[in-house]
Amino acid sequence: VLNTVICTFLLELCDRYPAERSKMLNQLLSRLKSHLELDIKGNHVVIDQREKNFSSICHATVIFLRALPRLRTLVLKQNIATCILQCIRGFSSKLRHSRDVDQNIWPCWLSSALLLMDIMSQPISLGEDERTTDESHGSLPHKGDYNRILSEHKRQQVALNKTSKKISAAFGKAKAMNKRTKARDVKKNEEKANEESTEVANEAESSFADLPAFFPLLTQDMAESLLAICLQLFRYQQKKHETRDKEVFYIPPIIAHALLLVLTKTLRSQKLASHCLRMGGAELLLSLQRKSRFNGHISLITLALRRMVEDENTLQTIMESEIRSTVTKLVKKKSRGPDSNSHTISSRSFIENISPLICRDPIIFLKAAATSIKLSRDPSTNSNGKLLELLPADERAKNTKVLVDCFRSSSQSTVSHSTNSNKSSLTSAGNRKGRPNKVKQNISKALRSKSPHKGSKKATKKEKQEKMILGSSANHVTSQLLTALLK
Repeated sequence: VLNTVICTFLLELCDRYPAERSKMLNQLLSRLKSHLELDIKGNHVVIDQREKNFSSICHATVIFLRALPRLRTLVLKQNIATCILQCIRGFSSKLRHSRDVDQNIWPCWLSSALLLMDIMSQPISLGEDERTTDESHGSLPHKGDYNRILSEHKRQQVALNKTSKKISAAFGKAKAMNKRTKARDVKKNEEKANEESTEVANEAESSFADLPAFFPLLTQDMAESLLAICLQLFRYQQKKHETRDKEVFYIPPIIAHALLLVLTKTLRSQKLASHCLRMGGAELLLSLQRKSRFNGHISLITLALRRMVEDENTLQTIMESEIRSTVTKLVKKKSRGPDSNSHTISSRSFIENISPLICRDPIIFLKAAATSIKLSRDPSTNSNGKLLELLPADERAKNTKVLVDCFRSSSQSTVSHSTNSNKSSLTSAGNRKGRPNKVKQNISKALRSKSPHKGSKKATKKEKQEKMILGSSANHVTSQLLTALLK
């Protein structure tokens, strides 16, 4: 309670003196880092007899970062995220090799550290000033958290822009081709359509170019480590419960709450959600001990299971439905004002209400928006403001077909390109040696040598941890839910 009161007082000072915000948080982070040291392996651990001080400062940092989200990049600049992750990983490793069932093994700082990683897992949009600071801050380490996040955000932004251009080009070409469907010469029509589609594509591209990109402040490696730690702690609880009948080992509710918050954030990535399902994440969540439960645990477990079930097509369908529902509500709200006959809304109000979907997956949201809404320039303003309206059912169906054909053709071209390159490499190898049979034998030996089961009948540790999924992801989660109900 005292920690919360002091942080509230400091945040009031930050409101009065905005220029002092960065200084206060930097001092807090420096104080946090002073309670850490390097172990023999070079990883950060909490100094003995300083666990309570570290826990209090970590809690204060969480309060500051929740109130001042724009200052979260300061955590990256001081490499605090890596330090905290190493502390949590060190504890999980120690817990894995421990046979003690005593509840005092849980450190007092673990919940605050997990909440700090939960905040860093929340997607935010970095402004242009943050993207260009790597040039001005030359003193920052090249392999630091901040530079790694900047480079990863840049790659994700490039992928988002590439998808936007591909969708715009496909829609532009489809609209241009529809204008010349009655002509006879198909080749000339395609050439003219490509020329006319440039203007339409540029207009569509400029419409979706202002879409904000929200990405987490953790790298993919950090997210994978957090997922492995969460599953490891839940799995350790299950082992202790199975091996000890008299003493039931359980995770304290405050730590279980923090673990579920981190887990739901990391499962935004479909790759990690699929990996979590294969590692038995659904079974571990459904086997949470009664003593570990807290108010709201059902909603968090439901959200985690839902993200394990959702594939790309399912998520896009959900987003399309949510987009149509949000636009309809905003249009009804606008109809109460002076523009009662207008069926359009501003793009700014739309983004403010739909930002959770953009944070979920920007690329899938872009596909869902392209098949659900239409953007146009606002003639009443001289700025780059845009108006937005829902597409009718027939245009939604046409856009969906164009979108499916666009990404299907791109995937097929990628597969054919890789196949042709493999064939050409094999042909050149056979021509150089002049012995095609020998080449085939060498290739078959090489393929057999790359088998994961060569020379050993035992599966690897990762393969042991992965479990067979019963059919699709939805079927597997449904089966686990029914099993848990029947127990």
